[in-house]
Parts: sequence; C-alpha cells; structure tokens
Amino acid sequence: MHRTDELDRAVDSVVAALAPAIDRDWQTPAGSLEWSCRFTAEHVAHCQLAYAMQLASRAPSHYVRFFSRAIEDSTTAQVLELLEACGRLLSSVVRAAKPTDRGFHPYGMADAEGTAGMGCIELLVHGGDITAGLGLPFAPPSDVCAWVLARMFPDRQAECASLGPAAPIPGPRSNGQPAGCRSPDSLTSAPSGDGTAHHPQTTNQPSDLSALRDARAGDVRRVAHPPRRGVRSVRWCGGC
Repeated sequence: MHRTDELDRAVDSVVAALAPAIDRDWQTPAGSLEWSCRFTAEHVAHCQLAYAMQLASRAPSHYVRFFSRAIEDSTTAQVLELLEACGRLLSSVVRAAKPTDRGFHPYGMADAEGTAGMGCIELLVHGGDITAGLGLPFAPPSDVCAWVLARMFPDRQAECASLGPAAPIPGPRSNGQPAGCRSPDSLTSAPSGDGTAHHPQTTNQPSDLSALRDARAGDVRRVAHPPRRGVRSVRWCGGC
C-alpha cells in the first residue's frame, strides 16, 4: 500500500497549524533548533522534493543533484505554499510509483511506502519545531504518528501502543533494508551549527509527536554511532 493518505494528512496538519502565523516573524528560532522557522520550513520543503526525486528517478546509488530554496524575497505565505506544494508532489510520486520502484538513500533503497514515511517524519517533527518557535499549538493526527513509528521504527512498539486505541498499530513485517529518516542534508545550505542532528523533546507537545521526535532523535544518534553489523532498528522497505 502506498501510504499517501497519511502523507497528505501530515501535510494538511502542518499547513493548518502554520497558516494562522504567516504574518509573524519567521526568523525566530524553530523550537530548540539553531535554524530559523523560515529556514526550517524551506528545509522541510526541500526534503519532500528530494524524496520525490529519489523515488521518481529510481537512482540506484546516488542523490539526484539539485538545489531548492524559496526565492530570497518570498513572503512567509509563499514559503508555506512551497512547503505544501512539495508535500503534494511527494504524495503524487508515491501514489504513481510501482511496487518495485526504489530510490537511493544511505540507509538503503526506499520503496514508496518507506518514502512516504520519510516525508511524514520531516513534516511532523519539523512542523513541531516551527510551531514551538512561533508559539502555536500543534496536534498532528495520532494515528499518522503511530503508523510512522510502527513502519519506520519497529523497535518503538511500546510508544505506538501508548497512543491508545485510536492509533492502529500494524502487525510485524518481515525484516528488510533499514528505514532511513534523515533528510539529504548535503543538498541543503545549512547555517553554522548542527540544526538537524538533535531533536530534544519540546514541551507542551502531544505525547504522540514527542514519541516520534524521540524515535527520530535516536535514529540520528545511530547514524553518528552506527550499530554493529547486522543490527538494524529502522526500516525503509517492507518485505525487502
């Protein structure tokens, strides 16, 4: 199954949360990150487009080389429009992908479902960062967070179960390639400091988003300190 419904709902939740704040100053830091809210939104947009290009190109061993940022004089509303458009483009690519299509990522070759999960992670975690920076509430759909946790972080079943009966947890799947959730940061122009390697839990955010944030932060730590050969705790391709 191509999880475009979950991806579409993740896009919807982020856009709906940020739309009331298009007249605010998005140069403020995004939550605990060193990045501004504006740069973080552009980063999310870039990730959606990058994942779409990887899956659409079926690149076997490399990233498609491109650069994406909002035009310098774009308004905040236009930056949010870019984020939404890139999310919709990723959803369209996922929906059109064949079951055998794969896109390169350092963690492994990603299928359409894994690519959708990657897009959801960037949207929801960084959506939480931006809303925290702007002082906005953000409550993404718990069942979407639960699916992402179960699909992309199979060792996080306890967090999935804690989200309650409204959050259906998929059953166990066969082991496959590890599920990447890092953005292709080498394609972005980041400011000084490590803006993506640390995602500490932000206060006053729903428990389901906090669980997803914690899982992603743990995954990034595993990138910096890879587990021993053969031990994988995250998954991109189901049944590979």
